[in-house]
Amino acid sequence: MRILSWNETKKVEIERNLIGSIWAGRYNDWVSIPAWGRSGGVVMIWNTKCVSVVESVIGEFSVSIKIKGFDGNDWWLSGVYGPNSVRERRLFWEELAGLFGLCGRRWCLGGDFNVVRFASEKSNGGRATRSMHDFNDFIRETSLCDPNLHGAEFTWSNLRKNAIWCRLDRFMFSTDWEVLFPNTRQSALTRVTSDHCPILLDTISVK
Repeated sequence: MRILSWNETKKVEIERNLIGSIWAGRYNDWVSIPAWGRSGGVVMIWNTKCVSVVESVIGEFSVSIKIKGFDGNDWWLSGVYGPNSVRERRLFWEELAGLFGLCGRRWCLGGDFNVVRFASEKSNGGRATRSMHDFNDFIRETSLCDPNLHGAEFTWSNLRKNAIWCRLDRFMFSTDWEVLFPNTRQSALTRVTSDHCPILLDTISVK
């Protein structure tokens, strides 16, 4: 089972020829939210031969799909793109809290949250911020698992001469989702053209 979540598409419309340039195949389907000007946008892509999507939910900062598992167990996957402004972040956490109410029992979410959890997740350190507290409050209140990232310490850079590095990208999941996929491993892949590293969530084996 392979599913691609592409965050910060910077595209107002997602068309089939664009999807085909990313992932070639006759049986691909997708759900997306448009970009806001020159930033934002999320698209979730899957092969209908391998993945059975029975429902989708489109939010302002996220797209979510409900997947029929091979063993009959349904679960949810959400791709997210977090805003940069403090005001919009409040709306972002409210949207994710609502998704938890819908998907929380078997839920996995991932993407660019545009905020770190701890000062140690920034190469230049700094102090704890309100946004960091809100992020950690959300994880604590939803009891989501935030697994270790293999292959890199940070996932984004501003690519300047004196570069700043941060861990803005991650996958998290509920305990019931982890029961379905107990051997999950999260790894950072090599950055090619983006200022973000791609993140691979490999379930390795399915229970």
